Amino acid sequence: MNKKGARGPEKKAFGEYSKHHQIRIKKQLKEDGQVILTFLGLYNFMATKVEVFNTDTEQYDTSNLIDEDQLPRSATATNELTDSQVDDMNYWIYIKDKFNTSNEAWRELAMKSKSIPNTYQTSQRVNELKKQWNMKRTLGDAEGVQISFKESLEEQIARLQSEGDLEEDVIRVKISGDGTCIAKRLKLVNFTFTILNEKEAAMSEKGNYVLAILETTESYDTLKESLSDLTAELTKLRDEIEAYESLPEEEKEKIRPILYSMDRFSLSLKGYHERLTKWKRPFPEPNGWRAVQGL
Repeated sequence: MNKKGARGPEKKAFGEYSKHHQIRIKKQLKEDGQVILTFLGLYNFMATKVEVFNTDTEQYDTSNLIDEDQLPRSATATNELTDSQVDDMNYWIYIKDKFNTSNEAWRELAMKSKSIPNTYQTSQRVNELKKQWNMKRTLGDAEGVQISFKESLEEQIARLQSEGDLEEDVIRVKISGDGTCIAKRLKLVNFTFTILNEKEAAMSEKGNYVLAILETTESYDTLKESLSDLTAELTKLRDEIEAYESLPEEEKEKIRPILYSMDRFSLSLKGYHERLTKWKRPFPEPNGWRAVQGL
């Protein structure tokens, strides 16, 4: 029996324990608090933190039970953002990725500045961006991802139509590749296409639409293997144009030079030069299909 009449040794005051032991006690209190407060879920509430008062030190102590980015929020939370806010969000995501900022560090920054989105908002926006493209792994040994050129081009054409920015019948597309040294041992190769009809936008970052990103050197054999899906897709587009029998003969004569340019695209990888491909192909319009001609 101890002095207070209870069994076992008399418990120390919290301040008398070592720092390491105090951390263990707080961790146990946090786990017990989470278990005790689970009933709140019956009413769609969730305990996020527990604040206790230490009678020995006469100070309050707060334990966070769940991180902010772990809170279950409405899936439409970021859908209400304006276009300007979405652009700002994309910019912050770019900064976070560019400097490889951890979620822990980003959380601290967001707490200090209201203009910086929190980790939950950035992760939700990243998930939304991923849903916009049907990304898949590139072939070969090199690490990389790619999207469909056809799907991406049709998406951009539909956007230009809806915005009223497509004034010409000929869609001019520039396919290019560029190697970038991110770090001492990290080299990336980006393949993009540009719609020259966008004029000023085509000369800025917004006018470059990514087709594939590879973690590799600018080796012809590696690029040929990794981009085989892309070149196969271009070949298929060529065949689709060639099979477009409803076009008048004079229109077919305009397309044939473009088929030759597409054939040369895969060969141009060896010299790693930019290719300027100009052609027309069938693409959807509100009132049906419009013929796509080549020059």
